[in-house]
Parts: sequence; structure tokens; C-alpha cells
Amino acid sequence: MIYKRGGVYWYGFMFKGERVQESTHQGNANRARDMEAKERSRRADGEGGMKRRQTIPTLARFEQQFMDEIRVRRANHPETIQFYQSKYAGLLRYKPIAQARLDHIDEQLIAQLTAKMVNDDYAKSTINRHLATLKRALRLAAKWRLIDRVPSIELLSGENQREFVLSRDQQREYLEVCPEFLRQWASFALETGMRRKEIRSLQWPDVHLEPTGNARCGYVHIRGTKSRTSKRNLPLTVTAQMILLRQKQVSQCEYVFVSDHDHRKQASVSGVNHAHERVREILDLPTEFVLHSMRHTFATRLGKSADAFTIMRLMGHSLVTISQRYVHSEQETMENAVLDMQQASREFEQNRSGVTTIFTTVEKTVEEKIQ
Repeated sequence: MIYKRGGVYWYGFMFKGERVQESTHQGNANRARDMEAKERSRRADGEGGMKRRQTIPTLARFEQQFMDEIRVRRANHPETIQFYQSKYAGLLRYKPIAQARLDHIDEQLIAQLTAKMVNDDYAKSTINRHLATLKRALRLAAKWRLIDRVPSIELLSGENQREFVLSRDQQREYLEVCPEFLRQWASFALETGMRRKEIRSLQWPDVHLEPTGNARCGYVHIRGTKSRTSKRNLPLTVTAQMILLRQKQVSQCEYVFVSDHDHRKQASVSGVNHAHERVREILDLPTEFVLHSMRHTFATRLGKSADAFTIMRLMGHSLVTISQRYVHSEQETMENAVLDMQQASREFEQNRSGVTTIFTTVEKTVEEKIQ
């Protein structure tokens, strides 16, 4: 018999006096029954822990099972589901791997896939996303005991990161051309550095325009969409508060940012992205300028005055090493830090002794050169 627990089906039956109970990892009852029947048959045939070879699907036939699992596990993340759908479909365009049984996908076949995508002029980042999808699918197959091992899958090195930073002049030109709903979204992203999912899921109960306690700024509470550290309270600039007041007049539902066509519905990231791409094309801006560039621009500007740990908390990064790349370390910045430390030490000595510290001739000479 099968039964449902936590959104997926389990099977349970007695075999030679032993209770057999296991999750099918399936949200579809018919597939769960098929898996139960296969397990009963496998045990009846006396094959121990080995799967019958004919039951191992090809990568193409495994697609439905894989996507069913993704839909169950990531039900609240439609963009993630769409991502895996797209990348799995991309893998299936390469017939040798699409038609290969899962246990026949080895390092050599993966190398052929990689070489084919390189020859077809795919970007390294795109190739890596496909390889990561393949790795997840094979790990899932191993977890379900369809295959005995997961082949080694190495991502390509030297993947280009999206480093585009919007200049102030480009920002002004971009916002002037944007339709109103995109202008508000982009301006808010530039003022807060929030992720696309965070902006889309922002609700009015999370907005606090008035400072509380000893705070000087209002804030928005970000519930967290990516990791434990992404949950945070983010201080608001005056511009960000003005945008929220504007959205208050527009929104007709619990969400702050709403659809351009229906203010009673939550905004669509794909709709915002399509509008962004049209504006980018009109202004002939580089394709590296994507919606995420707003967040990258915010962090880059923040790095001129904030340390890595402050950036980490404001951005909701999971690791401080991610934030460190935004911290500016120009020669002038480093010299100012050392000179500030020297000044603090001098003031401490003056306060402690009550007299002016006498510097050596060498120290005075160095100071004069620095100044």
C-alpha cells in the first residue's frame, strides 16, 4: 500500500515477515504505485539490493521524475522550478546523453557534452548551470538507488561573473526611459540592494516607515528567501521611503510591488525583466546589465564607506568572503585607515600624559612627506 507523508508518497508492505517501508520521493500516486510494484518484484526475484537493469531509465525518461521532485521540494520557488526545467531541456538537446541510461552516463560522456557546448559557443556560466543540473539529477537517481555511483562532474573554471555597475549618469538615463512600474522597482533595488525575490515578496506588514527605539531610519523586514542570513531588517533611505509611499497609492493588495496590468496581483519578475530588456535595448546598454546589476551596483557603492561585515548584514550574504569583494582597498583608503589609527594613538598618549608627545626627527619627516 502507499500513503502520503509530507507531500510525497511512501510505500509499505510485508515481505517474508519483514516490514518494508520507504519513501518514493514522488508526489504522483501512480508513479508511487509503480515503484512499490517494482520493489515487490525485485524482492520476489531475489536480487537483493541490485536493481534490475531494464528498470534504469534514460536521462530523457527520468525528466518527469526529476521535475516532480523539484516541484515538491521547491514549491514556493517558481523561478527555481523554471530554471531546472530550462536546463534539463537543454541537456536533452544533446542526443547521446539524452538517450543514455543513467548508469551509462560517465565522465567520458560528460566530457563530450561539455566539449559540444563549448563548440556551440555557450558561455561558461551557461555550461556550468547545465552541468550542475545534471549533477543534481544523477545524485537524486543515486539517492533513489537507481544507480550505484555519481560520476565526477567538474565545472569549467574562469566563469565570468556579472560585474556590471551602473554609473550615476547611466542610472539617470535608464530611469528616465523606464515605464513607471519598472522605474519604481529599479530605483528601490538601487536604494536597498534587495534581491529580486525579496522585492517581489515584500508585503506591507514588513514595511516600517517610522524609526523605532533609538533608530534614525525606518526599515523593511526581509523574511529571507535564500539562506538563514538573508532574513534581516534593512534601513531605508529617504528615496526608498518615497518609493514606498508611492507604491502605497498604487498597490491594491498585500504586496508592495504589483503587476503593471493588475494592481491586485503580486508583481511578476519575468514581466519586470522583459521591460528591463526593452529599455536596455533602447539605450544600447550592454547585455551584462541585468536586474541583478542593481543589487551589485548598490553593494559596490556601499563598499566605498562600509566594511565587509556591514555589507554582509545589509546584503544578507551567507559568508563574509562574498562581501569582501565589494570593499574598496585603494591606496588612498588604506593610507587613511593607517593615518586614522596613528592619530588615535597620538591622542591617547596626549590624554594619558597631559603633554604633547615628542616625535623623533624621522617621524616628523615621514609625516611631512605624507601630508
